[in-house]
Formats: sequence, structure tokens, C-alpha cells
Amino acid sequence: MHDRDNSKFDITKKITTYIYVDSLGARIKTLRLEHNMTIKELSKHVGISETTLSYVERDRIKSPYYYWKHICDYFEVNNIEYLQLYNMKEKTIQEKLYKIRAYIGAKNWDDVGKYLGYSKGFVSDLLTRYVPSKDLTNRLNRKLEKIKGEPF
Repeated sequence: MHDRDNSKFDITKKITTYIYVDSLGARIKTLRLEHNMTIKELSKHVGISETTLSYVERDRIKSPYYYWKHICDYFEVNNIEYLQLYNMKEKTIQEKLYKIRAYIGAKNWDDVGKYLGYSKGFVSDLLTRYVPSKDLTNRLNRKLEKIKGEPF
């Protein structure tokens, strides 16, 4: 058996994280590690439980948008840029709504409705069965452009 210098292995986990940043949760974890923070420390600073943070980092939260934005805001990074949310699809009305939700970091569809000036029920209808008018589609496109910081 060879004696190993354990200090070399402390860095292995961090390097692995940088190499395999193929998910948004992994990017959030990388952000935390770049600031030399434990989940417990970050939890205290952002007011999100350790369990929830762990789930966010492992992509086990169904709608993590609120958490992504909250964590990125804490580290003073733009969630859209850092997580490359601009790559999200936006062809259908549903994709547009999910993209708006991710951009603004909405915790639920009610928050999206408030942002857009619609009720939660109307947003739910848009997600499930309502075929939007051209005017409504254009309105959502303008909202997306505004969030992106592009002129409309």
C-alpha cells in the first residue's frame, strides 16, 4: 500500500464539479464552491433549508426558478447569464411562460400572473388549454424582450 497525501484529494471533488457542470443544479453548486461555502453556510445566508439547497444542486426540485434566482442574487451574479437561461426554448406559449418564470425567479404561477398582469387561473389556462391570440403572444414576446434587456 502506498501512503497518499490526502490534501491532494480535497481538490478532486472541486475539480470534478468544474468538469461536469452539465446541469443547472451543478452550476449552482459550482457557484457555492467558488465562494468556499458549505450548504449549511449558504442556507443561513439565503434562508433556504439545507435539504432544499441540496435538492436544488442535484436537480431534484421540480420548479427551482425561485431558488436559482435567490442564490444567484446572493452571490451578485445575473441568474439569466450565469445559468444560461436565454437558451431555454420559447416557441410555444407554454415555453414562453416557463422562460418568463425562470427569468424572474417566480416561486409559483401566481407570481408569473402578477408579473404579467393576469390571474393565476388565466396563466393556468395558457399552460393547459387556451390558444392565445396574436395580441397576447406579442405581449408575452415583449415581456420576454424586456426581461432580456433587449429593446422592443
